[in-house]
Amino acid sequence: MTSRKQTTSASTKKPRRGRITVSVAPPRAQAPLNIAAIARASSQPRMSALDAAAEVLGRLAKRDAVTGMSVKILIERMEKAGLWKSAGGKTPDATLYSAIIREIKIRRSESRFRRVSPGKFTLAVDANKKGYSKKTESKR
Repeated sequence: MTSRKQTTSASTKKPRRGRITVSVAPPRAQAPLNIAAIARASSQPRMSALDAAAEVLGRLAKRDAVTGMSVKILIERMEKAGLWKSAGGKTPDATLYSAIIREIKIRRSESRFRRVSPGKFTLAVDANKKGYSKKTESKR
């Protein structure tokens, strides 16, 4: 003997305990893509934060270069000069600090940066002479 289940419509059926009900809305109309703006943005290569930091440190006067610069001030100067802009992260200064420390640790004598004091960095003495290239990057 087979039994039949009575089915009710979805609108009158009570949701079961622990289940989430989701209302489905009609799809939104999408705005057309601005191809010209995308082409302009992609034609200009974006400078990395490390490259921008090296550029800012390279522009320092000799007396300022000796004392170094904190990472927060580096970020402000990079954005002010238009070299680099944060992608919207909450702590770009911590990210840059970590990247500089990593470069110093991995590249050692070939690093572009030198740590002057905790939180302050300057360019290595011969950073401009070395002709920095990514070919020297060590692989982990």
